[in-house]
Amino acid sequence: MPPDASHAVLTISCPDTVGIVAAVSGYFAGNGVFITESAHFGDVLTGRFFMRTVFRFDPVATPLEQLEAGFTDIGG
Repeated sequence: MPPDASHAVLTISCPDTVGIVAAVSGYFAGNGVFITESAHFGDVLTGRFFMRTVFRFDPVATPLEQLEAGFTDIGG
């Protein structure tokens, strides 16, 4: 299915720590977001975590701006 207004990509680069994948996937699940693909890794040399997640959502029920704003609570 081609990308449209109900598809988006989340990319994360941050200090590596326990629970990042769980926090992102739990947040998405709690907002009715469907993850279509995800890749992530922690770089042991730099201590950085990288994640790319493609997802689809209902832009009427939960606008992208609302999803973005919710990550402020997760990321601090």
